[in-house]
Amino acid sequence: MIKALCISIVLFYSSIALAAELELYGSARLQIESVAPDNQQNSFDSYNDLRDAYSRIGINLTHQLTKDWTLLIKHEIPIDLANQKIQLAYDNDTKTRVSKVEVNTPLGKVWYGRDWLPFYNSISYSVDRFSGYYSGWATYTSFREKETFYYQSPQLGYFKFTYSSTDDNGRDAFGSENSNRNQYVVSSSFGQWGINLAVDDLNSETDQRIFGAAISYTADNWYLGAKVEIFDSNDVVGNSDSYGADGTQAINLYTQYSINEKNIIKAMLAKVDGSYGDDIFHLGYDYLYSEKMRFFVEYYSEQTTAAISERRRSTLLGSGDFNQPADSGGNALTIGMRYDFSWKN
Repeated sequence: MIKALCISIVLFYSSIALAAELELYGSARLQIESVAPDNQQNSFDSYNDLRDAYSRIGINLTHQLTKDWTLLIKHEIPIDLANQKIQLAYDNDTKTRVSKVEVNTPLGKVWYGRDWLPFYNSISYSVDRFSGYYSGWATYTSFREKETFYYQSPQLGYFKFTYSSTDDNGRDAFGSENSNRNQYVVSSSFGQWGINLAVDDLNSETDQRIFGAAISYTADNWYLGAKVEIFDSNDVVGNSDSYGADGTQAINLYTQYSINEKNIIKAMLAKVDGSYGDDIFHLGYDYLYSEKMRFFVEYYSEQTTAAISERRRSTLLGSGDFNQPADSGGNALTIGMRYDFSWKN
């Protein structure tokens, strides 16, 4: 009986695989950087070196279950080109970027596994549009988490609702154990305007929540985005300058102008409380050589420690020897390239 059941399961998934569309894809992203911490005496000297800018390779297996139902199996791994290893550019402990099973239906989209979380997608991404390694640090929320259940409703008039629940997301900013991490998002679009509201509830011992709001405007060659994130906690540890303290805020203003189809200018100002960057300035230029290839030049500066770190190292604390950040912020000038590729059966 058990043998017959196993054979049936194998035949079922084999039939799906044979009928499915297979896509292999990847993105090679590498930059040359000149990095200078503000306090070289107590941290490290300035240097010039290579750093990976979030290269990845992945596979999509898509199967049309019915006319309106689609199954997607996705797995994506990070490739640290500078270190020539399978790992995230900021975390040598993580070997997987995305791994999920997803079903798209007329009633909405559902997936389980590891992928981008709705708070980041709706709030942080509105100002996270640079091409280099230093993009995306000016936020409090997490990008992706494993063991996540995700549901997004279909478009309901001007609105769309998204919910996610993560079972295993480690510790909060104060070192307390988390149980389930729940995120709630309301997204709306009105012509050229987009307005999103979100809550990232960490369900920790300190009852931490991150409230977020983002607004964007697109017109002709311009894109404008702004977001604010506010920590809420009933147990303030340390002082107002500590990461995750009650009332600390991350405020970002972003603008992007496309000179033409190939040349794009980007700029961002941010204020991230909690000694996690504080005053941040990011300026970038992208040259789209082709549909698959682009080159970029960026300048990034931060007042306190966030992303500036030693050669091909990271500021993500607790990640082995990748925990050697500057102790005073600093600046970085980068020149890089990005090449995207894909193949379908």
